[in-house]
Amino acid sequence: VAMKENPRAGQRLHKGACIGAIGCILLLLYTSGPQKRRWIEPAFVDAPEEALKVAKVNTETVEVKNRSTSTAGSRCEWEPASGGEDNRYPGFCEGLLTVKGNSSDQCKELCCESKECDGWQYREDLGCRHATRKNRGWCEPTAPSPWKGHKIATRRPNGECVWEEKVQQSQCKGLGPRRPVNGEPWKTPEQCAKECCSVKSCVMYQFREDKGCFWGKANYCDTDQGPHAWKPFKGGRKLK
Repeated sequence: VAMKENPRAGQRLHKGACIGAIGCILLLLYTSGPQKRRWIEPAFVDAPEEALKVAKVNTETVEVKNRSTSTAGSRCEWEPASGGEDNRYPGFCEGLLTVKGNSSDQCKELCCESKECDGWQYREDLGCRHATRKNRGWCEPTAPSPWKGHKIATRRPNGECVWEEKVQQSQCKGLGPRRPVNGEPWKTPEQCAKECCSVKSCVMYQFREDKGCFWGKANYCDTDQGPHAWKPFKGGRKLK
């Protein structure tokens, strides 16, 4: 007759073997007690490879932003200006000394290191230029912007003027004071052209909304060309 196996026999044997044994008691406490000290792997370790790549890109972006903060010329004091100390001279400055500088930060740093430099100006097309006691001149207070203006091609007997087709967008120097000299400034380029035509000595006129009307005979005109022609300059004035 086949004897049935008693399932509890093994348990009694196991418990009996553990009675009086210190190691067995510790084993029971470990397997049955709370596992508060068990360390669990962070969930992101098992994240898909694509998610890890995204996290890496975000980290690099933050690093680039941190590097963009400029410390050029930090050892010197600069004159405060609207928009920051590097925007003191948004318009072209005449007579400055050209130096080797490949960026606005480098141009500013070189000025800070030089005892002779009083100020600096930079734009990609014209490079770095410094103001010194010997090299300085008048600075246009506003950023470059195209003008509306024409030169007179011919004058007809009836007094009408025929204007050249070319628009003189670059600023011309030597045209005299803003017109009219007395009274409210002209508000349109047509008014400016009409007054110029009425004066025999007038050769050309220029008009800009923020500047007004100017006409006369120019000494010379700027040659603003290229993609940077109407962009503002970076520049500052050193105090110490």
